[in-house]
Amino acid sequence: MQINLAAVVFLAGATASPMPQAGAPVCTTERSYKDLKQGKPYDAAPEIAGGYRCTSIKTDSCSLTSSASHTVWSTSDTKGISSSVNCPKGGMTCGLRVTPKMIKITGKTATYQQGFNCVNHEKKWEDFEVVAPYEEGKGESKDLRTVMNFEACLEECKGDACKAATEAGLQKCP
Repeated sequence: MQINLAAVVFLAGATASPMPQAGAPVCTTERSYKDLKQGKPYDAAPEIAGGYRCTSIKTDSCSLTSSASHTVWSTSDTKGISSSVNCPKGGMTCGLRVTPKMIKITGKTATYQQGFNCVNHEKKWEDFEVVAPYEEGKGESKDLRTVMNFEACLEECKGDACKAATEAGLQKCP
């Protein structure tokens, strides 16, 4: 007896499609990129690094820290410092300001399906833009390559301390 495949499919209310062989690739979603362009590095808005604060006296500076780290993104782009950051003498209160260097990357991206029995093989290209921490140099740790500038900033001053802060070129904390 011979079975008519078209009749069985019709009676079952399904569409006929060949069955994949064992080990055949399944349909997966893929992403492609093209026309990538990297902009010039730029300074992002300064941020205050939490937990670092000191008040100098009239005749001596104070050390904010000799070691600090700051995370720019939740992706853990962290940069540490290992040199001292000091608040100038004069009787002012300083904080630690961090200015991350960022970079913009633009281009085109497409999401499409690839593999056995896929319905969408077409690549529809769309513009994209991403801003990320800028990295310099080579090495295995991207955290060591991330560029950030740590410096003292002015949190509070009164009278002569404000004059001393201005003379020292200290900028207000964000």
